[in-house]
Amino acid sequence: MGRIPDKQALYPTIAVSDAFNVAGHVYGAWLAWPTDRLAGLGLAYVAVAAAAGVLRFGVCRGTFRPANEGWADAAAYVGLPLLGHRVLAPVLEGAGGAAAVLADEAVYMSALLFVMIWCQRYCRSDEAEELSKVAVNLLCFAGPLLWHAAGAGNTTLLAGVALFVLGGVAVGNERERFLLGMRRENIFHYIIGVAAYLIGAGIGGVAVL
Repeated sequence: MGRIPDKQALYPTIAVSDAFNVAGHVYGAWLAWPTDRLAGLGLAYVAVAAAAGVLRFGVCRGTFRPANEGWADAAAYVGLPLLGHRVLAPVLEGAGGAAAVLADEAVYMSALLFVMIWCQRYCRSDEAEELSKVAVNLLCFAGPLLWHAAGAGNTTLLAGVALFVLGGVAVGNERERFLLGMRRENIFHYIIGVAAYLIGAGIGGVAVL
């Protein structure tokens, strides 16, 4: 077998960190599911994206790249925002009018899919698309869950969401940048894997912290 071209070279450490990421999100989804099935489904979205990452960086980058990138977009635009629905639903119902329709789970999910398709089609740069992901997750994931966790005194959920945000903002997922001798993308995977477990536990009523 010939040498794998540099542009298709595998990243075993990323495959390992993504495997940890899969485990954290699957366990989090399992913990959240009995209490909030939509939140469990949202965590499962991220688990699928991470599993595709294991295959991409551990088996064949070219073959599994589309699946990894496609599911990563779905996780950002749809998966994580699903976690905020249970908190947002009463607010949307109280607002009345068109907003109240979004309280329905199927309509809410459909709206997120529409936003994903619209942003992918009309965002004119990668930076604009990333900004749209940040906005969606601030409004539908991090913001609602942090507000709910703080008000309910749910320290496990609060820590999980705060850790997830910390991983995205302070560490980032840059593949070729390093922190303490480790790829930032690896550290990001480990952080959000732990965060997913805490979020799932917090939603499921399992007091970890």
